[in-house]
Amino acid sequence: MPTGGDGQREDLMTGRPFRVAIIGGSHAGLLTAIALDRIGCEVTVFERSTEKLRARGAGLRIQPLMADLLLREAG
Repeated sequence: MPTGGDGQREDLMTGRPFRVAIIGGSHAGLLTAIALDRIGCEVTVFERSTEKLRARGAGLRIQPLMADLLLREAG
C-alpha cells in the first residue's frame, strides 16, 4: 500500500486515502481502529449506544494487559 505525503495509506487505483468503517466500539473495535490509524488509514468507529457503556451480560472480560494497551494508546 503506498503512502501519501501526509502518511495516509492510498488506494492504488484512485490515489485516495483508505477509509475504513468499524461497526462497534468494543475493545476489539477500538484496538482495531488504533492499529489501522497507525498504518495511515482514515478510520471511523460507529457505536449505537448513546449512553455510557456498561456490562451487557455477555460474559466478556478484558485482560489487564489489553486494558493497559487500550488506555495507553487511546487515552
